Amino acid sequence: MNTFRKAAVIGIVVCMCATLFTGCPRPLTNKERDEQISWVEELNDTFKKDKFEYKGAQAGGYMEGPEKDIAVAKSKKYPDQEIWIMNRDGKFQTNYNTVRYTEDMEEYIREIFEERFYCDSCEVEYLARETATPVENMDFDKYLRKYAHFNRIKVIMYQKNGAFTWDDQTVHELIKIAKQRNEACNITLYYCTEETDNPSRDSVCYYTLTMNKAREIKSITVASNGGKERKTLLENETW
Repeated sequence: MNTFRKAAVIGIVVCMCATLFTGCPRPLTNKERDEQISWVEELNDTFKKDKFEYKGAQAGGYMEGPEKDIAVAKSKKYPDQEIWIMNRDGKFQTNYNTVRYTEDMEEYIREIFEERFYCDSCEVEYLARETATPVENMDFDKYLRKYAHFNRIKVIMYQKNGAFTWDDQTVHELIKIAKQRNEACNITLYYCTEETDNPSRDSVCYYTLTMNKAREIKSITVASNGGKERKTLLENETW
């Protein structure tokens, strides 16, 4: 094989490798895009107090094209939140109810913890792992009853004088909350004497309740000194 033909073969192989490893994923077809636009109109028809604008398909994973079954929309009421609507065999789901009820959930959780623990004030971060609900303009009570989960919650209890709930009582109350929820709860509870953006570092201590399934607490631990010192208070509690 002469030098020119060798170079041509090498060039073809290089181009094929480049296409294989760096080629662009397949974009949506016009039909798929039009379908996704119609799904966003479902949001507009269902949630009439808001306005949604189609932004495109949700991005796929590495070397994958856009998700043809998941459309992304922008909400007028919640412009900083990514709203999606998903088509699964003709059944539509969205994260919109979770987005619009996040503040209500945080207030609901705050009331639970303020009632059970000593504090001057309390902050809650509700980070639901399961965010999908039907495309339905449900009220908060229905969302709370059927779709809300305590599977990823952060609670910061502020007490200036440092007179926090004792370990035994803290464990007792966390168990009661898990039993009442009757689901796999995962809760991090921080005790802080002053407001902070980094409670893991600045807390007096923080408690972590870990569950993999309902009715079974894997562990409750307490950490101090910025998380460097940790003690297990309870393991493998079932009921």
